[in-house]
Amino acid sequence: MNISKATFTIGLSALLLLAPSADAQRTSAGAFRGNWKGTLTMDTIVDVPPDQLERMSKTVDLEIRVENRGGAELYFTFEEEEWEFTDHIEEGENNQTDGQRGFRLTPIGDSNAVIEARVEGNNDWISSITLNLTLLSPDSVLLSWSRLTVRDQWQNNGFDEFGMAGVATLNRIAD
Repeated sequence: MNISKATFTIGLSALLLLAPSADAQRTSAGAFRGNWKGTLTMDTIVDVPPDQLERMSKTVDLEIRVENRGGAELYFTFEEEEWEFTDHIEEGENNQTDGQRGFRLTPIGDSNAVIEARVEGNNDWISSITLNLTLLSPDSVLLSWSRLTVRDQWQNNGFDEFGMAGVATLNRIAD
């Protein structure tokens, strides 16, 4: 295959012009870089059996660690086992903090971002967690979150799927 020098130069120039734009979109955490912490309250709960509702309504502390390039880690501090996920980073005592690595923060403009996570939990549960973040100030983020969970193997016990959602404020903490 014989490629002329002009065709090669034009093609290479086009790639070089596109690279900075694509790299900036996928590598910058912007103002969201750092550590954020807050408490999730269950503002909405769906398909939880009535006898489990009080237990599943307990608050969960959340810490989000966002790196410069947009990598994100999620750390949950919980009382109920439904917030314990597999392949986790254990911190603290009594398995009270469950961390998940390998997620990405996707900026949407300068003051909004989203993190989507699909994680496996105990009891054959698979959860999809969506975190929508809006920057309120350099040290405060409004978080709209949701979690939908289904069992990989249904047990038909009335607790094979459930969902919850809420709104919280996260504050910047020291790295």
